[in-house]
This record gives sequence, structure tokens and C-alpha cells, in this order.
Amino acid sequence: MLELSEFDRAKRDWLESLAVPGLGLLNAEYTRIKDPQAELDRLSDYFQSHSAPPELSPYDILTQWTICVVCWGIAAVTLGLFIMVGSKKFGWDAGSKTLTLPGGRTIGPSDLDPADPADLARWHKFIIFLRPRPGHSGFSGPVKLDLFRYHPLEDWIRDLVKGADPDFEFPDEAKRRAEAEAAAAEGGGEGEAIEQDPES
Repeated sequence: MLELSEFDRAKRDWLESLAVPGLGLLNAEYTRIKDPQAELDRLSDYFQSHSAPPELSPYDILTQWTICVVCWGIAAVTLGLFIMVGSKKFGWDAGSKTLTLPGGRTIGPSDLDPADPADLARWHKFIIFLRPRPGHSGFSGPVKLDLFRYHPLEDWIRDLVKGADPDFEFPDEAKRRAEAEAAAAEGGGEGEAIEQDPES
């Protein structure tokens, strides 16, 4: 078996590293050393107190390009989402509690079903369905709205639904009412216990 000299081994390692995708595209201005001996002395002094960096894997450059493509893809999707959301505009008339939907249609309290003005089945995902009153000619079905992406759409929807049904409760309102009732019940129970104690 042919034994390579130290120089030949270094030359072989250099040629093999050039086979890594991407490295072979380096320009000569970045690979030509003006004073090789001075650079060799500098590197020799440096690596006397530092460990050598790990060898470059043939997959390193490919992995970096893959990450780049994935990140640019995510950025493109995010930008498209920004454009889509920004293109939809809502309007609000506080006096009449009328909401103007993207496209120009309007919906007010009188357009909603007073018995069941909204479907909150997906409220936990910031989605609400407004229910038009039966027989409404302007809307063929529930109006789906995404409250998460548009501010202050949620506040407007609350006022709109309350305008159709003042007794309608949103989940957070029902939770606060239940907590208040529970606290009042606990307070009343303690009062009764005190009144029943003749020594107190």
C-alpha cells in the first residue's frame, strides 16, 4: 500500500473538502493566501492552545441550504397571511351598533335572531358565528368571523350581539357570574353558621 507523505495527505484532504457541495464555488480571491508561511505560523501558534474545528461533513452545506429554503417558505406563507388579513377591513358604527363586513355588507342587531343571535361553539378558538334572523334575505346562513386576527372586532361583536339580545352571555361573563354566585353562597353559609351559634 502506497504511503502518502504529510504534504500529500494534506493535499488529498483539501481536494476532498472541495468536493463538498458549495465549497467548490469559492472564488480564488478568497482562497489565495498572500503570505502562506506567515499564515501557517499564525495558525500553528493558534492551534497550540486551541483544538481543531470538526471536519466539515458533506451534508453541512446541503443542510444549510435546506434550512434556508424552509425558512424562506415560512416567511412567504407568513407574508401571504399578512396580506390576506390586511386586505379585509371591518367598519363599525357605534351609534347604531352596525358592523360593516369586508365587501360592504352591513349587519346590525335587527339582522340577528333575537332568540339565538350567536353560536359560541368555537369561541375558545376565537371564532364566532352570527345567526341572522329567520327569513333574512341578505344572509343565507350564519356569518363566520375570526376575532383573533382583527382588533377591536371582538368588542364590536359583543356590542352587536348584546344589541340583539341584552341577556346574551359570553363565556367569560357566565364564568364571572358563576364565581360571584358561588362567593355569595359561601358568604351566606358562613353568616347562617354564625347566627346558629348561641355563644358567638
